Amino acid sequence: MTVPRPVLTRRIVAAALWSVCSLLHAAAAGAEPQPAAGGPFSLTIFHTNDIHGAFATAPPRGQAPRLGGFVPLAGHLARERADAGPSLLVDAGDVMTGNPLCELEIHGLRGGALVELMAAVGYDAGTVGNHEFDVGRAAAQALVREFPYPIIAADLVDQVDGRPLFPTGPLEFERSGLRIGLMGVSCAGLVDVCTPGRLAGAVSRDQEARLREQLGDLVEHTDVQVLISHNGVERDRALARALAGDGLDVIVGGHSHTRLAEPLLESGVIIVQAGSNLRHLGRLDLRLAEGRVTHYRGRLIALTPDVAGDAPLALQRLCAEYERRVGEVYGREIGRLATELRNDSRREGLLGDWLCDVLRQHARADVCLVNSGGIRKNLGAGPVTLLDIHEVFPFGNTLVVHSMSGASLREIIAANAAAAANWSYGILQVSGVAYRHRGEEVLEISVGGEPLDDTAVYEVAMPDFVSGMGRTYLAGADLGPVRETGETLTDIVIAAVERAKGPIRAPEPGRIVAETD
Repeated sequence: MTVPRPVLTRRIVAAALWSVCSLLHAAAAGAEPQPAAGGPFSLTIFHTNDIHGAFATAPPRGQAPRLGGFVPLAGHLARERADAGPSLLVDAGDVMTGNPLCELEIHGLRGGALVELMAAVGYDAGTVGNHEFDVGRAAAQALVREFPYPIIAADLVDQVDGRPLFPTGPLEFERSGLRIGLMGVSCAGLVDVCTPGRLAGAVSRDQEARLREQLGDLVEHTDVQVLISHNGVERDRALARALAGDGLDVIVGGHSHTRLAEPLLESGVIIVQAGSNLRHLGRLDLRLAEGRVTHYRGRLIALTPDVAGDAPLALQRLCAEYERRVGEVYGREIGRLATELRNDSRREGLLGDWLCDVLRQHARADVCLVNSGGIRKNLGAGPVTLLDIHEVFPFGNTLVVHSMSGASLREIIAANAAAAANWSYGILQVSGVAYRHRGEEVLEISVGGEPLDDTAVYEVAMPDFVSGMGRTYLAGADLGPVRETGETLTDIVIAAVERAKGPIRAPEPGRIVAETD
């Protein structure tokens, strides 16, 4: 049946009026924002996080397609912006560390290449991650000053004088008459995830209090309030609960590498995060009425390389030049693996076994302990390049050796067993020591094939990061005197691979045995 045009028109008008009234009523009632199937939308926020220097398209993983890189990012952005209307592009920190590109000095700055690449894409704002400090506090501050868009962190201050390390914000943007308030915080647990020497007295202050203060001003003269955070998704959820009712609308997150295919809604606050290593672009569409977000739609866009032609030619040339430079410096084959070596953050892994053996032997130590989270890439059978080892150990950590008592080593092993049982953090991979445990209960410990002697003194090698994070990994045990080798884990492993005669084989497993009831 054909509906007469005047009747159809009246129905459309009536439906539109009902929809507007519903939105106004929801806003007045303080209702939480609701998922939406389609537009039109008032604002689109494009977002990335934890890029870790991943500037080029990554090779496929098994059956997975090739993904990532700045050229696909720019290409997909061009296509997505075509139907997005008013938009912002923001990054939630950790652009540094993970690829040797971050080691190259560009314009006198380590990480200067990332400044150029992100400028070419056209970011509007960002915050600071913990891995920006891998080059040290002074270098991190110098790097941030060079970014052509504002990077804000309201929580990072000097421990002595309380002065902010970076601009604190908030920022205000205007898009097609819409007023957007933007705040930023870094990593609330910064001192727990950074080597103290690299922080040089930088600390994170109370984020909740600082943000509540900023929101008190923003809600008066902006239409939507957005936080860029490098806290990780669980801390973001806690922050959303703490700030419920203060006017915060959106948290764009990072740090936990969480790939949220759909946004989380926590206490009326929309939380998004886009994974890591620039494999996905996040898109969050917001509909607003009466200064409140009423509806939202979020998704992740896989950064496939088929849209490379839509990226600016200058960016394509810049990425190609950096690929050439990285390949020229780091593409050299230095050895071969007979078998695949993989890491495992919850139990013993063959890659962890091999790396610990290499470091222990180099230090002439009795024991070696390496945090699983510091091992960032698995190694496949076949050729091994300089780039491979730099990607396994990308953080520039050095090897240190502590002379500690057997009793202290026993405390550390007990904490490691508990971490495995409770999944509280990634365990320490080990060499020279072996133990059996049932849940949190340690049943047996041996060092060099002999039972652990609580009164003996053992030489225990570890990354300086683990040494500095004694509260997390080492149960607060007395570590005893320390010997600094001054050598990076990366350089030690590269030298070992180059010295190997024939393909490297996996060590025999069995140094960490978890028994079941």
